[in-house]
Amino acid sequence: MVFKVGDIDYSDKVLMDTYDVNQIDVYKAWEDANVTIHRSSYRKKVEGTFEMLISNISEYQAFLSDIQSNKKSTGAVPCKLAVNNLNQDNYASDFYVDYTMIRTMNSNYTKGYLSFTVTIEER
Repeated sequence: MVFKVGDIDYSDKVLMDTYDVNQIDVYKAWEDANVTIHRSSYRKKVEGTFEMLISNISEYQAFLSDIQSNKKSTGAVPCKLAVNNLNQDNYASDFYVDYTMIRTMNSNYTKGYLSFTVTIEER
């Protein structure tokens, strides 16, 4: 499993049970004269979500700083990550990265950690 933002590796902070990143087909649909809807593959893109665990607020702030410092003028961030349905561990592209607020984890094996959800979408 790989998740890198720029050159910084965050793979060890990803909670594996929550990792759901896949390549999907984006379709363009149109309707013919018989009112039949047709689809053609417009392009492929990678998107998904996963949880990240951190032990303190400074790690979260470092993550946010890395996102901001690597952000391009389009708002996308160069990332390298694993894609489940491609069996590929080093898929590199520019992604829009969104994240939720931090929350405290309460389960036994994550006690004392903070968690937030990361959502990525290839531009």
